[in-house]
Amino acid sequence: MIGSEDPKVTPQEAAAWAAHTEGPFTLKVFSRGHFYLVRDQAEVIRTMTDHLRTPVTP
Repeated sequence: MIGSEDPKVTPQEAAAWAAHTEGPFTLKVFSRGHFYLVRDQAEVIRTMTDHLRTPVTP
């Protein structure tokens, strides 16, 4: 997860983490800056919960 206007890392840079895993990779971009975690707390929790409930298939 990343904020679309985060001054520290761009969505493109965050997407590059996909190259460092052999498993599935999903990038969720929130339309805010670095503090999307506070402003979008309910959606962040929902996104994490949905992701954790999704079975991983090899």
